[in-house]
Amino acid sequence: MEADADRESKDAARTGTSPRTFLLAGAAVLGVLGFLSLVIVSIQGVAGVQPSIALTWIGMIGIPLAFLAMAVELVRSFLTRRATL
Repeated sequence: MEADADRESKDAARTGTSPRTFLLAGAAVLGVLGFLSLVIVSIQGVAGVQPSIALTWIGMIGIPLAFLAMAVELVRSFLTRRATL
């Protein structure tokens, strides 16, 4: 566990970003895309148009996956913090 934290800190120092940054950014993008797709589906439904099945599935899958990615990062940060104390 400590070796992973050292490796990540060296990677962050070398590249300026952390692998955790990519996970969080990906989760944020996935969540926003899922939310926007559900908004579009809702607008289509109110307008009386047949809602897109692809957008419906993106919303149904994207938001929970974004939540899980954020939860994974939260647990990783707890474990890293606990290991440094």
